[in-house]
Amino acid sequence: ISCDLPRDAKYVAIHTAKDSFGMLIDNIRYTEMFSPELEGYNVYFFGAPYAQTSEMFATTNYEGDYAVSARYNVGESVMTEAVKAGTVGVQSALAEGVTVTTDRGLITLSGATGMEVALYSVDGQMLAHRTAADSESFRVQTGIYLLSVEGRTYKLLVK
Repeated sequence: ISCDLPRDAKYVAIHTAKDSFGMLIDNIRYTEMFSPELEGYNVYFFGAPYAQTSEMFATTNYEGDYAVSARYNVGESVMTEAVKAGTVGVQSALAEGVTVTTDRGLITLSGATGMEVALYSVDGQMLAHRTAADSESFRVQTGIYLLSVEGRTYKLLVK
């Protein structure tokens, strides 16, 4: 038996023609007629379209909530959860007197006493959130992290 499904079909059900207790089905094969092609990514700023890119990264000069969706030749994926981001990188000045260092799985923040601090993974998951003491340390795996200090977000590479 062979059948063609509508292009927008999401589920398939197989029913028997007789009233029976069970059914044995064997050797089912599903062949997708096409594969979507990735065309790029849509970047959203506070839920509104902001930019399109073909790269897996984007830079910005604005602090705020960003989300991303993949753009295919057949449509767009669901938007990711928003992540707070902003001016990042070496060119970003830290708040007055605040220093951040990374070394062998450790992020150390000093001079941020009383400031709100949040640490995020690169996929936007909040890993820590607290009011900082004079010195704060976060033990992390190798990777890229976002550190928010009083609303300013910094991109960190931990080796």
